[in-house]
Amino acid sequence: MLYIFIIVFLNFLPFSAFSSNLSEIDSLKTVLKVTDGPEKATIFNALSKKILSDSAEYSYEFADSALRISKKFKLKTEEILALTNLGDASYFSNKINRAKDFYQQAMVLSIELKDSSFLAINYRNLGYVYLKLSDYKNALDNFSKSLECEKIGGSEKKIAEALNNVGLANDYLGRYKNALDYYLQAVKINETIYNKEGISTSSNNIGNIYITWGNNEKALLYYLKSLKIEEELNSKSGIAIALNNIGIVYHNWKNYDKALEYYQQGLNIEKELQNKPGIAKSMNNIAIIFDETGKFDEAIDYYNKSLELEKEIGDQIGVSISLSNIGEFYEERNDYDKAFDYYMRSIKIDEKIGNKPGIGQTYNQLGNLFARKKQYKKAINYYIKSNEVVEPLNIIETIAENYKGLGNIYANINDFNKAYYYSNKYHALNDSIFSIEMLERQNNLQADFEIEKREKEIELLNAEKQVKALEISKKELKINRQDFLVYVLYFGIVAFLFFFYLLIRQNANKNKANKLLHLQNEEIKKNRIEIIAAKESAEESDRLKSAFLASVSHEIRTPLNGILGFSELIRDMELSLSERNEYIDLISLNGQQLVAILNDIIDISQIETGQLKMNPIDCNIDSLLFDLLTYYEGYKKIIGKPGIKIRLKKNQIKSDLILKVDTYRLKQILSNLIGNATKFTDKGYIEFGYIFKNEVIEFFVKDTGIGIPKENLEMIFDRFRQVDETLSREYGGTGLGLAISKQLVNLMDGDIWVKSEVGKGSTFYFALPLALESDKNLQNINDDSQTNKFNWLGKNILVAEDVKSNFDLINIELKKSNATVIHARNGKEALEIIKTQDSIDLILMDLEMPVMNGMDATIEINKINNKVPIVALTAYAMQHQRKEILKLPFKEYITKPVNLNMLLETIGKIFSNK
Repeated sequence: MLYIFIIVFLNFLPFSAFSSNLSEIDSLKTVLKVTDGPEKATIFNALSKKILSDSAEYSYEFADSALRISKKFKLKTEEILALTNLGDASYFSNKINRAKDFYQQAMVLSIELKDSSFLAINYRNLGYVYLKLSDYKNALDNFSKSLECEKIGGSEKKIAEALNNVGLANDYLGRYKNALDYYLQAVKINETIYNKEGISTSSNNIGNIYITWGNNEKALLYYLKSLKIEEELNSKSGIAIALNNIGIVYHNWKNYDKALEYYQQGLNIEKELQNKPGIAKSMNNIAIIFDETGKFDEAIDYYNKSLELEKEIGDQIGVSISLSNIGEFYEERNDYDKAFDYYMRSIKIDEKIGNKPGIGQTYNQLGNLFARKKQYKKAINYYIKSNEVVEPLNIIETIAENYKGLGNIYANINDFNKAYYYSNKYHALNDSIFSIEMLERQNNLQADFEIEKREKEIELLNAEKQVKALEISKKELKINRQDFLVYVLYFGIVAFLFFFYLLIRQNANKNKANKLLHLQNEEIKKNRIEIIAAKESAEESDRLKSAFLASVSHEIRTPLNGILGFSELIRDMELSLSERNEYIDLISLNGQQLVAILNDIIDISQIETGQLKMNPIDCNIDSLLFDLLTYYEGYKKIIGKPGIKIRLKKNQIKSDLILKVDTYRLKQILSNLIGNATKFTDKGYIEFGYIFKNEVIEFFVKDTGIGIPKENLEMIFDRFRQVDETLSREYGGTGLGLAISKQLVNLMDGDIWVKSEVGKGSTFYFALPLALESDKNLQNINDDSQTNKFNWLGKNILVAEDVKSNFDLINIELKKSNATVIHARNGKEALEIIKTQDSIDLILMDLEMPVMNGMDATIEINKINNKVPIVALTAYAMQHQRKEILKLPFKEYITKPVNLNMLLETIGKIFSNK
């Protein structure tokens, strides 16, 4: 989808806005009539401020009168105010250079007086002038100086305003992280002093940052917060800004009706206020809605009206965006020359004013334009130029669009390695948004815990204070009682003994209370330690699972993208045989990767619940290793690493070694280790094999890859863990392979470990106890008996499968064995065939089918003929599911996607045992 600019509304004013109050203005005019001398300057300045929002012209006249009187009587303070008011009136009239001149004159006088408040005001005003002139570096410089002055003597409200302004300049410069930091500081201060207007302004600007980063949900929260405050303040201009920005969020979500509703409300308010900049931006956004919903005449009309208004008010960024949007409009109509002309006019303005986000976005549009024209070299050049601009600014949507465009182009020119690379980059960037959101939720959890922690510390502190108060009280009580005993001595021995008894008893109670308090303190400390430990454990677990979810999302999408993408490309009838075979290899590789990911998730679940069991059988180790060597020799070429050498270190002591082991799981462990080695090795070699050591067989996989830091050698065997867990990590994976391998080795009573050095490579070892079958010799897998094993001429196999493509796959494979294949599309058809034919030798039964499912059909078939073997075909892969299914009259169980070799082996085993 092509990117279209949408105008985001920034909430700022170059000076404090004063709503006019006619009674106050009339009062000031009355006072002016009876006032003479220097005091008139003060009244003229006050009138200039009050009337500004109603009439910039009258405001200018009053300020000019104030300036003349101030100079006559040498009133420096009033002169500064008059120059500032003249600058405000000029700015309000859109005479920006004149405003700049007045503000600079006021600045000179402020420096003479060394007045930090005046300096802050004029630095701020100049900052807004430079923003208007698109000189963002000077704007940032002046806003920063204004902030320094406000910190010297300004109020918290003024400091917050200055922070927001510094954020604004960073925002325009594309330094979004810096901008967000300043906006958040401003919000924090404004919330402390309950300054609603300031909270609204910063919230609106924070929303703009999140819109730029593509986080629409977060942006909407801040825009709604701003709207609520502006409605409470009854600020029409603020309400209009918030409404338009909320419309942008719904626009991004493709909810056009809702977006248009918000845009139209905003436009109506802007027209009521006669605010030309707001009208222009609202019309531009509405034009985009019309463009995207097919109302093309209305769209171009609004685009042109917006452009004319932007030119009239001198908003160069607005002009640039309008030009770019009109270019996009003509591109969609296939008028490429006109589109190119508008794009270049837009870029010329952006380059002149240094608007990097605009330059980057328009480069992306030019890339799209030339891609449409099939001028791929130019398109690639513009996409790359766009990324050079927007990547440092972290504008995620444009970066993603560039990756997507590059991926499509390289696919069109048959450079599939680059197409695959950029497609993966595109999907990884989209997935990272999910990870960022997960990280934000973790940060919120951390903040909540810190608050709870502080509350518990306060409770503990209060408890300690109570203990101390009790001890002091007891000491005072003891002193009082000792005094009392002195007096009692006068009344006789008996009374003394009686009270002495009471004292001993009280002492015992005190010791008991102290012990109880000590135990309570110890319990509190223990609980605190346990809470902290539990918190850290929960946080780590939550972080790892979050990282795992993000990884799995990416790892599943990546092969799916390859399967779907190359499946579409293979439809091209003009493809050569070699190209078609290359696509088929890539589809097969991606399919295997997807199945491997799903198997890893199932395996880790079975391991954690204790359901995974070993199935040891006789295994020819040398044959297994040779199969792995053959597979990875082909695999390295498909993944673009043909230069890696893969070596098998053969056993020199015994050939055709037969080991009693779970063959599937042993192959899984070795595949995980060799697969990792190919992933992390770009040059050099990978070597694997085994040796004998003290009644164990020790397997190894050695590579010359990137290596592992010492501090991570133990961690890599933990589930969900990876050495690089950042969002920008270069190597993919779910973080389950090594954890599963370790658990499988342990289930085989073995041990696994690693030796590694960063930059030089790694060697993984795992040792298993020897369980040799010395009386068995390896059959030659290429002899005639093996070849003839799958010759089932005269056998009738019924396949009950509702999905035609699944049946076709099985049918093609079974026909190679000369068997007769009969198709049933559901369980009921399979049952009818069994009733009418007694020549069926075996049934392959899918469990999930319409009309009658495979389980019910199997039960009914077994009642009619319990001698025909039935093999279950299902997507259920968990161990407990297998046990439940095998309780029914199934002879065997095969999971989907069906491994055709395993299918043939299973059928052959059943036929040989009949």
